[in-house]
Amino acid sequence: MEYVSIIEKGGIVTLLALISVSVSYVAYKLFERVDRTQHIFTEIKYTQKRNNEIQSDILKEMQINNKISESQLENSRQQLESSNKLIDLHSKIIGDKLDNINQKIDGLKLEIRHYENRELRKMTGDKK
Repeated sequence: MEYVSIIEKGGIVTLLALISVSVSYVAYKLFERVDRTQHIFTEIKYTQKRNNEIQSDILKEMQINNKISESQLENSRQQLESSNKLIDLHSKIIGDKLDNINQKIDGLKLEIRHYENRELRKMTGDKK
């Protein structure tokens, strides 16, 4: 009704101006929504890019930690091998010393038996 009275009073030009303003307003609102949507997409892209960078950094750190762990494992393995070699060397040295002591003990036992035998011979020879 309002539009009919405007047309009757003077104008198609006024009606066209109102329609033009209405269409412009609707177009502005649509472009505003499109702009917000584009902004959201841009933020999502940025967030995804940043997330990928963070994951890449995490992967690099994990690879570095893996290399460190491998180095520590290799170092521990080498230390264990060195310790085993030292234990073997000490065992050999101790074994050699024990063998030497046993030989000396056996030699002393033999000397004691010879001494006892000489003494027994002396004692038996003295009684005769």
